[in-house]
Amino acid sequence: MLIVLCALLLSLAAGGQPCALERVPAEHATMARDIRGWERSYGRTVYAEMAIMLPHGASDRIVFHELAHLVAYDRGLNESWEQELWHRGRPRGRTPTRYGRNSPREDLAESYAAYLLCDRVDTRRVDWLARWLPELRAARDAGCAAA
Repeated sequence: MLIVLCALLLSLAAGGQPCALERVPAEHATMARDIRGWERSYGRTVYAEMAIMLPHGASDRIVFHELAHLVAYDRGLNESWEQELWHRGRPRGRTPTRYGRNSPREDLAESYAAYLLCDRVDTRRVDWLARWLPELRAARDAGCAAA
């Protein structure tokens, strides 16, 4: 399954980069049952089909972001993230990007992507990811060591 998804992803990716799905835990990568291209500049998650839609030339950041939406949806994590890291519609601590300030779900997806890409992430968010998605650490450490 992962090989098929990587083939689909590589057909959309920029410059023949390694498959981004190889950089996430296998149980996360296989949650994406389908990867589709589309003519927008951003990604989209189709929860009912457990699919992600990506623009041509999608960066690893976009792939990780959209995959994070599927992981959070599948494991029922959005409510916990919001309760612990948001208060009255505002994030507690620093979100990794401005886009992450839009909503708790976008904050979670941006934090997941930033963490895997070895970017700086607020300690509270790293602690939450370590507690609820402990398998991410090995994937992050391998990716950071290779970079």
